[in-house]
Amino acid sequence: MAPGLRNRFIGLCPEYLELVWVEDEDAFAAGDEPVRAFRRDRRPFGLGILAEDTAALHELWTSRGIVLPPVAYESPAGSGPDEPPLFAFQPIPAEALPGVDAFALTSFYAPTPPTRREVWVAPNSTFALEGMTLVSITAEADARRWQEFLTPDESVRLDGPGYVLDVGPHRLTWLAPADYEDRYGWAWTPGSGGAGALAALELLALDVDEVAARARRVGRPARRLPDGGLALEPSAYDGFHFVVRAGDLLDWVRRRDDCLGVEHTVRRMDDFMDQGTPGDGEYVVRTATPADLRGIRELAEEVLPATYGSITPEGYVARLIEDYWSDAANTHAIGSTTDTLIVAESAFSGVVGVAHTARYDETSIILWRLYVRPQLHGRGIGSALLAECTRRCPSYVDRMVTEYFADNGPAARFYAARGFSGPRPETLAWRGTSLQIVYVDRPVPRRSGENPAQDG
Repeated sequence: MAPGLRNRFIGLCPEYLELVWVEDEDAFAAGDEPVRAFRRDRRPFGLGILAEDTAALHELWTSRGIVLPPVAYESPAGSGPDEPPLFAFQPIPAEALPGVDAFALTSFYAPTPPTRREVWVAPNSTFALEGMTLVSITAEADARRWQEFLTPDESVRLDGPGYVLDVGPHRLTWLAPADYEDRYGWAWTPGSGGAGALAALELLALDVDEVAARARRVGRPARRLPDGGLALEPSAYDGFHFVVRAGDLLDWVRRRDDCLGVEHTVRRMDDFMDQGTPGDGEYVVRTATPADLRGIRELAEEVLPATYGSITPEGYVARLIEDYWSDAANTHAIGSTTDTLIVAESAFSGVVGVAHTARYDETSIILWRLYVRPQLHGRGIGSALLAECTRRCPSYVDRMVTEYFADNGPAARFYAARGFSGPRPETLAWRGTSLQIVYVDRPVPRRSGENPAQDG
């Protein structure tokens, strides 16, 4: 990503939209001019292709005579030379896919999100990104370039004034500017740097009227099209034009199954969020179950080395994972009558946070674990887990205690900002070394009644 930018994702599972905004104006101003031009346009400009093996895809494309730059491997900022990359990234030149800033991507991030085989129904009833409309003064030529690059065994077909290409389960349509305005009532102007062809995203929904009602409630203009579809105008921030049409959910799932050779399951966001306490985003905080054991262990294997690798002796992290994060240890916590193990689960990334409390003394509870995946820090997940632990405190509890290593500055700042005080240093002996631990606590308002139900 260019300097000064921040991104977030909106799931249209299995596909998603990536929104990018400027967080540091000075760093952004010093960056590349093409990226600054994208900001001025305030419209979609990029298209990513998720691949199982980008390097193999590079070989396939170049074997067909296509000239491509080499695959780039990107690692986290500050990582050492021996650390594995997070992504393999293949830039795709405009000569191959005209009208967009395109790339192919392989993610080596673990755990692999499950969403590639899931179709999600959103609260507004949308469930698919069926296709895209692209606009160009050379619509037919552009469509054929895309066909030659992406789907050489398919053909471009004429549909009214548009040129249509099926790419897997998705439909891409190219229109001339005047035809685009006639069809949707939107004027089109060329984008900067040749990457302005993405004109409208086409969604499927179970109830188009529900989409229209929700859009209007958040101030997004919506109007009916002559074919019964719904045109959603851009907001002041994102520049997206959406066209929503009624669709058959099961038919869409079958189409994906047939095109991609995998079996998809259907999940509903409302059902997912009803599992526990909704967080500020597409995640829910709930009681852990045995089905979470793998996700909890994978979180530990990611978070603990990043948190403690530089401040603890060699071997400490591995022992910590084995003793306190094993399936046996977590199964015990799940079934305990005195412990509470909760998770933050993202609809699209699985377990993204964990918290674990246990009885400390007659009037106190201890927060043994509170961890969130590093790339999701700053999004309120840790605070949501802490709030849920507090909400679930039994009626006898008037104090919550926690601990962290003295060298763990981020933990010290996190807990101090949330009312924990009274640092009490202690020394932990481990394999002939001394580790400095800090205990802090904060009051818990007394409550009447029993411990809240453990199903959230």
